[in-house]
Amino acid sequence: MPLQSVELRNVEAMPPDIAETLLSLGDALDEAVPARVLDRNLLIGTWNIRQLGGFTGKWHTAPGDSPKRNLADLHYIAEIISRFDVVAVQETRDDLAALRLIVQLLGPEWGLLLSDVTHGAKGNQERLGYIFDLRRVKPSGLVGELVAPPEDLKELRELRRAHPLPSDTPTGRTPEERAKSKAAIELEREFGGQLDRTPYLASFKTAGRPFMLATVHLVWGDVSDLDRRADEAGLLAKLLAATVETPKGGAVDEFRSNLIALGDLNATADDDPIIGALRSAGMVTASELAGVPRTTNDKGGPSDKIAYDQFAWFSKPGSLNFPRVGGGSFPWDTHVLQGVASNTFRISDHYPLWMEFDVEAA
Repeated sequence: MPLQSVELRNVEAMPPDIAETLLSLGDALDEAVPARVLDRNLLIGTWNIRQLGGFTGKWHTAPGDSPKRNLADLHYIAEIISRFDVVAVQETRDDLAALRLIVQLLGPEWGLLLSDVTHGAKGNQERLGYIFDLRRVKPSGLVGELVAPPEDLKELRELRRAHPLPSDTPTGRTPEERAKSKAAIELEREFGGQLDRTPYLASFKTAGRPFMLATVHLVWGDVSDLDRRADEAGLLAKLLAATVETPKGGAVDEFRSNLIALGDLNATADDDPIIGALRSAGMVTASELAGVPRTTNDKGGPSDKIAYDQFAWFSKPGSLNFPRVGGGSFPWDTHVLQGVASNTFRISDHYPLWMEFDVEAA
């Protein structure tokens, strides 16, 4: 469903070049993303939108502008989001200006759920959230952030001592910055243990059928610290398993049905230790998405060997009752901002990832 036309206050009319690009982007999305059919299918997306906070308030970004993201960029982002029923968004910042305008552009039939800000040295002042089309998807009542109980905190803290991140070395350009970094690391070692950004869970209904989403943004690193990052993935799977566990003598209810974890796992490959930790806990990742491009960079072109963003669910029968139709990613930089410097700060260094489910046959 293409982006609605929304009148924006206190801005000039959309320049012709941007209007033309927006139409071209819409045509590309028509070809790349399945059409949404009422009560037939469900299109779920996930997108890490790089440092989604403020914006310039202008249609064109000038050299030296900070932030670099402008009004045109927000129209492009909204156009992409409009093709899905619900999108899990990572890397929203404390400043909600850009996000609020995106939702305004989508129109009054779209809703928003957001976590609070994750504070702390490694929380990166981020929020997790969902943007969803109320004509297709409705919240069914459950929202919450997943936190570990003391027993799991103790276990994870011990694992982190065994598998420290390279970033556990103090950083900073000045003695004051290095001292602050060292203090934060020591605090984490003594009291840390939670996932750095607590996963955000929400329940929905579509075509009268319940499902739950858990959006995540796990700790970042490189190939030298996969064991440490796998520790977080293992705790995530443990928390999710407890969330959907049926009480003794009870029945599966709508708050335990069709759980899908999605978001930025910072996995390096479809078979690395991070994904391995999920599988050891009884979860599977979407085979439809194996090998699809997920990230890009300011030098241009997709990074097809990185598997940061994922969809995952428990493999036991009945855990996911929606038949899978397909999935993919949308390499936005083949359609907008081609050859533009720092374009990932204007759109993202990630591509949106999506899965289509059949809700008619479920």
